[in-house]
Amino acid sequence: LCTVQHGDGGFAAAGDEVSPLQATGEALLGLAAGQALVSAARDAAVRAAGHLAAAQNPDGSWPGGRAHDTQLAWAL
Repeated sequence: LCTVQHGDGGFAAAGDEVSPLQATGEALLGLAAGQALVSAARDAAVRAAGHLAAAQNPDGSWPGGRAHDTQLAWAL
């Protein structure tokens, strides 16, 4: 995961240039789980969390449907 993180801190499916919030949330869960094993995972997780936090609406939700808000909040 650390080698495919986008410059904005997000993640995407292979070859995609846009960092969808759902993909970034899923990657953040993996980074959090792996940070004890991979030293770079902590820094990558912090960047991913920053990407998700920056995308939040003023009410704490994320753009688009609410279906993934819980998953993104859990990852954070």
